[in-house]
Amino acid sequence: MSDLIGAINAVGNLILRFIIVILAFLVRKELKKRDLSILRFYDLLVISFIVYAISKIFFLPLNLDRAGLLDINEKTARTLNSIANFLINIFGILLVYAWIKLFKGLTQRYRLIPIVQPFPGELAKTLPPGVYITKHSGELCDECKTLLQGRKAIIITRRKPEDLKSKLGAEIPILWLAKVEAPGVVYPHNLERLAHELISFMKSEKGPKSIMIDGFEYLMIENGFEPVFKFLTSLKDYAILTDTVIIVPIKKEALEGRKYALLLREFRKLEELEAAQIE
Repeated sequence: MSDLIGAINAVGNLILRFIIVILAFLVRKELKKRDLSILRFYDLLVISFIVYAISKIFFLPLNLDRAGLLDINEKTARTLNSIANFLINIFGILLVYAWIKLFKGLTQRYRLIPIVQPFPGELAKTLPPGVYITKHSGELCDECKTLLQGRKAIIITRRKPEDLKSKLGAEIPILWLAKVEAPGVVYPHNLERLAHELISFMKSEKGPKSIMIDGFEYLMIENGFEPVFKFLTSLKDYAILTDTVIIVPIKKEALEGRKYALLLREFRKLEELEAAQIE
């Protein structure tokens, strides 16, 4: 009787494990939007759990044999047992490897933004700190470059960092918005991490600073307008307190009229401010 109960439990546990695996894949869809390093750890855990569940498939006939529900010869039983134990060992190795990868990621953290030197050139303009939107020309406008001069500056962009540095003719920290795992890359869905890095930069560096966010449309496509708008408003508060000018090139035609009007209510247009200064 106890063997029969054990067999029933084995079948129930096997079904439960596969339900958990299915749920894990559903959770992964949301986790994928956050952080690639955590996603890799999660994937390893799921794979190890799948291997463990498969090992139980090979143990199941042995449990049914002991319960008298299945007749397995000794040779087959040894084979099934060996395969199941081999898979259990693979499960253990994958599990340990997943935790090692996570531990290394947590203990070898580095700041995305290194020590920043002022951008070459004299401080050409003294704009009040805050967030400014400007027309997106498809290229890094000359006026934008001027606003970097004499300031400790960083750029967030969808462009290839090497190409952008070549056009600027200077070494400048660049955070690349991309869905790859590499130094200097920020996952576009991870607005929290990007905000953390930029706020840390604004608070830790002294003197006038400049941030260029050349990727507004891409961030909006990946996250939606409202999260990106909140992201910019949070940066604005810190920019005002830390003498930082944040420039956001935007294609007006890429936005609905209501959304563009909301941006204008919260942030100033760079062109209008410059015209007022000239007058």
